[in-house]
Amino acid sequence: MGGRNDTLVYRRSSNGAPPVLVKTIHDHGYGSHGIWPSPDNTRIYVALQNSDAVDVIDTHTKSVIKTLRIGQSPMALVYVARGTPATSTGNLGRQGLGMPTKNLPLRVLDSSGQGAVLIRALPGIDEVTIGAQGLPPNQHFTAYASDGTRTTALMTTMSNEFGDIDEDLSYSYFFANHYTSVILKPGTPPGEQPPGPADPMA
Repeated sequence: MGGRNDTLVYRRSSNGAPPVLVKTIHDHGYGSHGIWPSPDNTRIYVALQNSDAVDVIDTHTKSVIKTLRIGQSPMALVYVARGTPATSTGNLGRQGLGMPTKNLPLRVLDSSGQGAVLIRALPGIDEVTIGAQGLPPNQHFTAYASDGTRTTALMTTMSNEFGDIDEDLSYSYFFANHYTSVILKPGTPPGEQPPGPADPMA
């Protein structure tokens, strides 16, 4: 459950009744996305898109036993046992591996709503991704980076008809400027024209 950062375990019924929730496992990261079992069914692997990692879940204890850093933005996940010798790293890339990421709550001011922010270091610049729900629909908003005293506009975007902002991106020097939070406020910065719904300003 990517929005909750949980993995839910269900037991299927033998008589056609709805599945029964057995356990909620809190992920050791953000943005759970893909899931795949080991061939012997003793492990479940859960990709954590917004933490550049994979959780390893023991199916007997139904708990996370290890979290592996695997590189940038894992989504779909496939695990093949004995596909290559254990010491082989041939044909493997290192995109984003070892680069810092930070997950923050989105501070929504002067409006209803809540959201989350992912900051991911890329070579030469940082990627800032925001998502929000519960905003007034079809309204312009501007996201600002802040260190508590300074604020810098990152992007101007628009909530959709449901009051959501889905994964809007901006690129800035977030880590180098020692910003500590991202603020979302209605409107646009002074002197700027508001973008259309599909034309966010990065």
